[in-house]
Amino acid sequence: MLASSTGDIGDVIFALNLIRQIPSAPHTLCLRSSASTKAKGPEGVQRMYDLLAPLVRLQPYIEDIQIIQSGDPVDWKSEDFRERHYTKGETLMQAHLNHFTKTHGLGQDFTSSAPWLLNVEPSPRSKGRVVINRTGRYRNPVFPWAEVVKHFRNRLLFVGLKHEWREFIGHYGYVEFQPTDNMLEVAQLIQGSDLFIGNQSCANAIAEGLKHDCIQEVSLEFPDCVYTRPNAQHVADGVITLADGTVLKGKRPKTEKKTHIVPPRGWQYAGYPACPVFELLINEVAKRENIPTDEVGEMVYESNVNRCPAFFADHGEQAKLLRFNQALENYRL
Repeated sequence: MLASSTGDIGDVIFALNLIRQIPSAPHTLCLRSSASTKAKGPEGVQRMYDLLAPLVRLQPYIEDIQIIQSGDPVDWKSEDFRERHYTKGETLMQAHLNHFTKTHGLGQDFTSSAPWLLNVEPSPRSKGRVVINRTGRYRNPVFPWAEVVKHFRNRLLFVGLKHEWREFIGHYGYVEFQPTDNMLEVAQLIQGSDLFIGNQSCANAIAEGLKHDCIQEVSLEFPDCVYTRPNAQHVADGVITLADGTVLKGKRPKTEKKTHIVPPRGWQYAGYPACPVFELLINEVAKRENIPTDEVGEMVYESNVNRCPAFFADHGEQAKLLRFNQALENYRL
């Protein structure tokens, strides 16, 4: 079978798992340019080919990988999964499968439980290390990256683009950068490591294809890479629990205080009568306790948040967590 893709690279990695299970292997993977992915024009698709070919050619279910033109015929245009075959809450792999099943009537018994990136030798460069990657898209602001850097320190090895590494160390502190020329080198580094940590990127897709120990920074906007397995942790709420029981917890971004609205039964603070106006209550407490008003404001606000958590809940954040929970429920491939 000739199966085509226009990328991005993560899409190709996930499509490989389905190609592996199509009867009459080996198959040929065909890459072509697209206006909507990083494979833009001849240079873009050549770059994607150079990055993917060394890893793809190792796979026993692949006969060849080649670049084709936009009008060249193939048996399965996997890139068409984007046209009405993707439902929010489903994985990218499920979206590919939805399209393949509709166009070919096969795939009902396909699974993602087994590794599909095969013959990848572990790199000695990453032995005993924790490989990390963070790209510019699909982030989660409460993921505990600062705590990850503090905990693992010199064990961390960053893979990805150099500008991604520079941005990362600017936010979270210095970690070592490991240059790579292609996705095979990324796969070998992940395979040789103790653990991979990263957001929803091609490196994360490779870790999934290897079924390597993994901690994922889940995008709450697009949680479409949630593949549950015993040695993978999908972090949506900012809390990582490591294998030894250590908990790494991210700091939640500050949100605007809702002091202009009145919680049930008014603004309250222990030892003081309820008040309908936040500022009046904190001024009274500050005056009696001889504490700065800024400090009292934090104390009074936190007291009322703890008393009425549902009233003060960040409903936007809760809605995003619901998307993640829906993705967990929808995972079936």
